[in-house]
Amino acid sequence: MTTEVSIIIISYNIFPQIKFTLYSLEKQTYPLAKMEVILVDDCSTDRTFTLRNYTAPFRFKYLRSDTNLGRSGAKNLGLREAKGEIIIFLDGDVMVDPNFVLNHLRHYQTNDKIAVSGNASHYSTFSVLCPGFSTDQIKRLHSIIRSKPILIKHLSNRLYLPYEYIQSLQAFWQYASKNQRTITLFTKEQIYAQLFKLLSFPAPYFPPHLIEKYGAQLKRFHLAWTFFITRNVSVRKSLLEEVGPFNEIFKGWGSEDWELGYRLYKKGVTFVDDRDIISYHQEHPFSKENRRADQMLNYAKFTTLHPEVEVCAITLGILGKRNFFENNDIIDDYYQIQKEFPEFVHSQNAFIKLTQQIPVLMAEEKPVSKLWQHAGLERETEAKKKLLDELESIRKTGKYRHFLSAMELLLSL
Repeated sequence: MTTEVSIIIISYNIFPQIKFTLYSLEKQTYPLAKMEVILVDDCSTDRTFTLRNYTAPFRFKYLRSDTNLGRSGAKNLGLREAKGEIIIFLDGDVMVDPNFVLNHLRHYQTNDKIAVSGNASHYSTFSVLCPGFSTDQIKRLHSIIRSKPILIKHLSNRLYLPYEYIQSLQAFWQYASKNQRTITLFTKEQIYAQLFKLLSFPAPYFPPHLIEKYGAQLKRFHLAWTFFITRNVSVRKSLLEEVGPFNEIFKGWGSEDWELGYRLYKKGVTFVDDRDIISYHQEHPFSKENRRADQMLNYAKFTTLHPEVEVCAITLGILGKRNFFENNDIIDDYYQIQKEFPEFVHSQNAFIKLTQQIPVLMAEEKPVSKLWQHAGLERETEAKKKLLDELESIRKTGKYRHFLSAMELLLSL
C-alpha cells in the first residue's frame, strides 16, 4: 500500500520519552498501513538504541548517526529516507492525540500550497519523574497531582510512596529532588488509554487571540511562518524539495525550522493552524541558559541569511519590546512606506541593520545598547542625517506610528 505520510522524529537522549511518543502513534485512527515513522537517533548515549528492535503496527525505520548531526542534519537525514507524500515533523518527546495524523492529513485533500501546524493547541505533560527536574517543575507536578485524587492513588502505587508523601508538597519535593533515576509514571497500556492527559497543562506558544484575529489560515499575518515549528507541523514533500532542506549552519537549539518555514512563506505557502491537532510535550530537565545562547546565535545567523523586515522585526519580540501583533503592524507600516516613499532607503536599511544587532549582543551577553555604533554606522553622519530627515517626513504624514515608534526605540538603545 502507498505510504501517504512519513512522520519524522529526531531523538537525542530522551529515552523513555521517545518510546512513549511511539506508543501514542500506535493508536492513531488514521490507517496505520499508510503511515511511515522514521526515528533518527542522533548519536544518543542512553537506551534509545534499543528501539532498533521496536516492532510497530506501522512501517518503522530506525536510523542512527554515529556522529551528532544536530537538529537540522538529523531532520535532513530523515527527509532523505522518507517515502510519504506528506511529511509530518514531530518532536521525539511529544505524545499525540489519536486523531493527530488524521487531522493533519484532512487538510491535503486539495493541491493547495499549505503547511499545517498544531502549535496553538499545545500542552505539556509529565510522563516521567526525572533527576534534575527544577523546583518549578516539581511544584507544578505536585499541584496537578493534588488537584486530582485519582492521581494521588495512581502515583502512590507507581512510585511506591506512602499516600501522605504524595499529598505533602514538602515530602514530595524532598523525594523528587533527591531522585537519582528516571521513573516512568505510566505503563504502555496507560499511554494507549491517554491517561497522561491527567498530568497535562496548557503550554501554547502563541496567544489564543492571535488565531481569533487572523483566522486559522493566518491571513494578513506577516509572521505566519513562525507557526512552522517542527514539534508538530506538516507539509508536502514536493514543497520541501522545491525550497530545499533544513539549513545546517544552525547549531544547537532554534531557528532551523523557522528559517525553512520562512522560505516556504516566500514561495507563497499558506500556513494553517488547526486547533484539533493536539500534542503533549513531555517535561524533562533542560538548561534555559544554554538554550537561550543557542537561540540568539542562530537567530543572528537567520537575520544574516534573510535581512528582511519579517525576520528582523522578530528581534524586537525577542528583546521583549514588541509582541506578535505589534510586530505585524510594524511590517505593515514598512511596506506601506515603501510604496509611498520608495526613495526612503535610509529608514528601511537602518531598521534592518539595527535590529540585526539585537540577537548578536544578546548571544554575547552584552547590553543591547549603542546599536548605531555596533552596526558600524557611527561614521556615516550624512546617512544618519538623511535617515532623520526621512523619519521626519514620515512623521508629518500622521501615519505609520508603529514603524516610527520602533525606529525611535532602536535609535534610543
